[in-house]
Amino acid sequence: MISFPPKNHSKKNAPTIYTVKKWVYPNPERLQQSPLLLSRNQRFKAIIHVFSQLSSNEINADAQTHTIFTKALLKEHKYEEAADFLKTLAGKSNNFRLNRVFDSLVQGLCTFNQDPERGLCLLKDFLKIDGVCPSSRTFCLLICCFSQMGKMARVIDLLELMSDDKLKYPFDNYVCSSVISGFVRIGEPELAVGFYETAVKSGSLTPNTVTCTTVLTAYCKLGHIDKVSDLVAWMENNELAFDVVFYSNWIYGYLNEGLIQEAFQKFRAMVDKKVELDNISYTILIDGFSKDGNIEKAVGFLYKMRRDGLEPNLVTYTAIILGFCKKGKLDEAFAIFGMLKRLGIEADEFTYAILIHGVCRRGDFDLVFQLLDEMEKRGINPGVVTTTPSLMDYPKWGRHLMLMVSQKA
Repeated sequence: MISFPPKNHSKKNAPTIYTVKKWVYPNPERLQQSPLLLSRNQRFKAIIHVFSQLSSNEINADAQTHTIFTKALLKEHKYEEAADFLKTLAGKSNNFRLNRVFDSLVQGLCTFNQDPERGLCLLKDFLKIDGVCPSSRTFCLLICCFSQMGKMARVIDLLELMSDDKLKYPFDNYVCSSVISGFVRIGEPELAVGFYETAVKSGSLTPNTVTCTTVLTAYCKLGHIDKVSDLVAWMENNELAFDVVFYSNWIYGYLNEGLIQEAFQKFRAMVDKKVELDNISYTILIDGFSKDGNIEKAVGFLYKMRRDGLEPNLVTYTAIILGFCKKGKLDEAFAIFGMLKRLGIEADEFTYAILIHGVCRRGDFDLVFQLLDEMEKRGINPGVVTTTPSLMDYPKWGRHLMLMVSQKA
């Protein structure tokens, strides 16, 4: 903290104020200049201390100093202090500067604090102040955060604020793709499609590849394969590129509908168009063919994935284990499981659940106990994921398995 020399100290040899570690003569002009000098060196803690000295000495800071101080609070992630101080500046400071700092405040709450609820609360408070006009980016970030959380009531609230006469912000592709994904995430794909179609009809949205990808996912969830064809035709007419994410979602949709041949055709189209597959696209293919019982095809994609220099992860290997278990090939499933250990990949409850499910089909309860013991040693608690598949598909073993899990839990 800044300390001041005694009253009888001579000003002649008083040090210049560059750092708060040195005591300085309380010259108002120098104190006013100090925050600007410190901000150039990004010494945010020092700025906060200097401003405290200004306040304690009842020195009125100018608008520039106010802005520097608020930004320093934000850089130090003191969001609540920044919010309280901004409220005191309402009507006293340049609205342009106030808006920019307020945007940084809400964006910091969303990204660093991961607290969009507090960000929305402050947004509503500041919108009541005349002249305060947060940027569309702030609204977009809040919508994205709430959509990812599945809190679509908050998203609708923000959309209404955006369309208010005071702002009239357009619903761009970033907003629309976030909203569509949010509705799909909570299991309401029909609302996702409805929102998309309304936005297009209103003329406020010209979809890009990202938005089309989210709509594709909604159509696939609804089983509207004909709508997918129309969407693809529209994209081709408008010369939109089909990237790896679009193809992956397209393939995933076909696999979920049991349209294996169509999914494989899309894979061939990716190859023909030289769209490089990534870990996700390969895992989708492996998972889809494994669930369909075509483990040979799934293993083939696994080898191709590794030849392309991509490292399979736990999800990929678990999909292969599932395929072998569905075929009753437990030796092969446990071989892949052993590979996980050698690769240093930690199996999760879902991986164990698939193996237990497969072992239950064979009626080998000694092995089930071994797997449950291993889960316990690794700190994995058997839960609903572990027990449900066996209970649903093999009721005659359900009571035995439930007893085992209850004993191990």
